[in-house]
Amino acid sequence: MSVPKFDEFARPVLQFLVDHGEEASVSSIREAAADRLGLTGAQRSEALANGRLLYQDRAAWALTWMKWPGWVVTPRRAHWAATEAGRTRLEDVSPISAAEMRSFQPPRKKKAEAPKEFGDAQTLTPQDRIDQAVGELKVSVEDELADFLRGNSPTFFEQAVLDVLKAMGYVGDLGRVEHAGQSGDGGIDGVLYLDRLGLERVHVQAKRWKGSVGQSVIRDFAGAMDVRGATKGVIVTTGTFTKAANEYVRLSPKVIRLIGGDELAELMVEFGVGVTHQRTVIIPRLDLDYFEG
Repeated sequence: MSVPKFDEFARPVLQFLVDHGEEASVSSIREAAADRLGLTGAQRSEALANGRLLYQDRAAWALTWMKWPGWVVTPRRAHWAATEAGRTRLEDVSPISAAEMRSFQPPRKKKAEAPKEFGDAQTLTPQDRIDQAVGELKVSVEDELADFLRGNSPTFFEQAVLDVLKAMGYVGDLGRVEHAGQSGDGGIDGVLYLDRLGLERVHVQAKRWKGSVGQSVIRDFAGAMDVRGATKGVIVTTGTFTKAANEYVRLSPKVIRLIGGDELAELMVEFGVGVTHQRTVIIPRLDLDYFEG
């Protein structure tokens, strides 16, 4: 028998967390789900090309997708717990499907990673299936990055922001990065020196924020830039920015770039900060020039 699909893991995973009554580690959740599904030894030993066990991978995907409707949460790293919404969903005996969970996927993710509607798996081309899988993997990693950034210390977040900007190439070979976040820094958490002499500088503020950053924060940052004679700045947050904040930046004579949590996670994936690439997939294609030449 083949290993059940990942959405078939959703109910046993959720049921275990509800029965458990408190947070549980990923490893204990995977094993409990496998037991509840009655997986055989052969099913538990089936592995992916990267060596990861298939049933463990599918249980992990079930957890990730159940975050969208709010049935589970991650109270701390590598631990999960059921929510009241999750308990309510279990009372409904209808199957939990991938389509149901996907319907709760944040709109931004749908627009960014799935610009076209994918059909049934049977009608997809191999390239469509690859594009769909890569998009889903990116969304999952970006969601996890956001959780880890919000859960770490302010100092860690400040350094992560500076690492991203450095990875984007703003410092270059001759410049340097200064982590300036400390008491009395005036809202300046770091400075990017774009040349050896420090004549070109970008001031940075990194703000862990659950909600929206308002205009007053941007105004205070601009004031701190004035004190330093700065004209360029970047404000990065784990949250979002209000309309008033964006309008202030638009009208400001200074060059200030706002980066919200979603964009930050996308940049971390794109520039390889806090993520690793597991493997490269080589896609064969017929070389017609070889035969025609």
